Amino acid sequence: MTLTTDESAVREAVAEASPRPMDAGAGSVAQHSALLAISAGVVGVLSYACTLLMAHLLAPADYSRYSAAVMLIGIVGIVANALV
Repeated sequence: MTLTTDESAVREAVAEASPRPMDAGAGSVAQHSALLAISAGVVGVLSYACTLLMAHLLAPADYSRYSAAVMLIGIVGIVANALV
């Protein structure tokens, strides 16, 4: 099957416009996984520090309300992540 000049030009244009896969080097998945692990650790440490600070600053009744709110936000976050 021989292609005319127009067909060849169309095929070249389609090939150039087609999405190309991202260049995923061998270390990119490991690097991104390490970044996610580090950021999750930082979030955990900051969350723990905030909890200790709130426990120190709030009265027992206020801390109970704070902990209930944090628990509800955590449950909403778990449900939201499960839907993704």
